[in-house]
Amino acid sequence: MVKYKALLIDFDNTIIGSENANHLLFVRNMENMIGRKMTREDGYNFRGHTWKEIFKIMSERYLPEMPPQELREIFVRSKIDYFKDKTAPIAAGLSDILALDIKKAIVTGSSKPEVEMFSHLLELDKFDMIVSDELYDKGKPAPDGYAYAVKKFGLEPHQCVAVEDSHIGLMSANAAGCITVFTREFTNEDLSSAADFTVGSIAEVIKLLS
Repeated sequence: MVKYKALLIDFDNTIIGSENANHLLFVRNMENMIGRKMTREDGYNFRGHTWKEIFKIMSERYLPEMPPQELREIFVRSKIDYFKDKTAPIAAGLSDILALDIKKAIVTGSSKPEVEMFSHLLELDKFDMIVSDELYDKGKPAPDGYAYAVKKFGLEPHQCVAVEDSHIGLMSANAAGCITVFTREFTNEDLSSAADFTVGSIAEVIKLLS
């Protein structure tokens, strides 16, 4: 008997190992626009924030003449251009996860174009829903993204397993009341204490779903 009814999976560094490229492209764009190298203090200004918050901070502190959405569009365009002829590591066991007879959703702090740019690498049509940050107000660690997915599936939070690689992602899923799984595959952090379960990759999640 299936214990859980839905699998909600973070995108960057959970489904696809894209976080290093995200950081590289953000720093490159940031330095080009402000005309200098980013410092450690600059890094502290952005650490732990969602993409929505990062571009708001960037606009307020560094480039007040440019609205946050314009800054984000520049970043997204550069990311699409970067990945158009490149690949990225895919989570082990993803094809097996997608073959499961269970509701599946991506829940991400990225925009829809940032997910769809990987359609040449991923079977995105196998997901029942993509919850990108255009669909909810407050980003992680707020529960909004996961709460949106749970509600759309017509389920209770405890019926949903959320898979994450980051502290703020796990905080978000925990706040929404989901069962949380920390995956180590693309990170060196140990966030086991913040999750209900810990796995080496999402391939191991299959055992939890039965």
